[in-house]
Parts: sequence; structure tokens; C-alpha cells
Amino acid sequence: MVNLSLKHGNTELSTVAYVAYGVILCGVLEEITLGYQFGQLALSLLERYDAQHLKCNISFVFNTSIRHWQEPLQKRSSP
Repeated sequence: MVNLSLKHGNTELSTVAYVAYGVILCGVLEEITLGYQFGQLALSLLERYDAQHLKCNISFVFNTSIRHWQEPLQKRSSP
């Protein structure tokens, strides 16, 4: 999905691919910075496409599987 999105352009479902790829990059391949960037890209596309039906799932995956690698809990501001 990532390759298809990069080749043919993004859609709202690209957010699913990007956040999943971010999890793989952070948790498996230990490419923390790049994984975090893909997670941020997924969140950015959620806003661009106003994909409310995906927001809960993408936000959950990002916040539980990616965010902690780059943003320690002690340094976060309250929502």
C-alpha cells in the first residue's frame, strides 16, 4: 500500500498504510525517526482528507505504537 500510494498518490486509506509502516519501522526495524515521520504523515493526511471514520483507529495505533519512541511521556503536554 505504501508503494502504491507513493507511486499513484495518496488517498484517505493511505493513512492506514503509513501508520502500519511506521509501526514496522519503529518496532521491528528500529528506524525510529523514519517510523515517527510516517506516523506523522498518516495523522496529517487524516486532517487533509477529513477522514473522521479512520481518525480513531489511526490515532490509537500512532499513540500506542509509535509516539512513545520519539516523545517520552514525561515531556508531553496535556491534550
